[in-house]
Amino acid sequence: GVPLNSAGIRPTNMLYSMGKAAALTAADHKGIPLLAALDEALVAVLRSGAIKLLRAEFLRADGSEAMLPKLLHRQELERMELERGICVFLTPEDAVAALRSLRREVAGLTYGWASPDHPDVTGEYLANVRRFLRHPLGEHVTALFWDFSSLPQK
Repeated sequence: GVPLNSAGIRPTNMLYSMGKAAALTAADHKGIPLLAALDEALVAVLRSGAIKLLRAEFLRADGSEAMLPKLLHRQELERMELERGICVFLTPEDAVAALRSLRREVAGLTYGWASPDHPDVTGEYLANVRRFLRHPLGEHVTALFWDFSSLPQK
């Protein structure tokens, strides 16, 4: 087998190198092809635009609090993109690429809504998401599924 390095880890099994996520391949685990097959239904809805992923870069950016002080539903964010000429969502192609990257670039957020009409009345969740995305533990995330903003709302 492969010898252990000075840290006692087999280098071929390391998923993180120098603090960066390493790309996985189907050979790294027999379950990866099975999990990837489950993604095909998600790929179809991402391509169709039925689900849109928030661009983590937008939420992470300095000054994003001024542009988006509270969480908005998808239709409002789409309107903001058009009116201000900004990119809040990934393109369908970029969303599919993030999903298929095998680098854990897509994060999903789900929790009980704070009220029947809005999931984040106080802005606490949005602030915590920004804090995570700006932290080294969240720097690998390029896309975020957040139901209120990723799916059309009534």
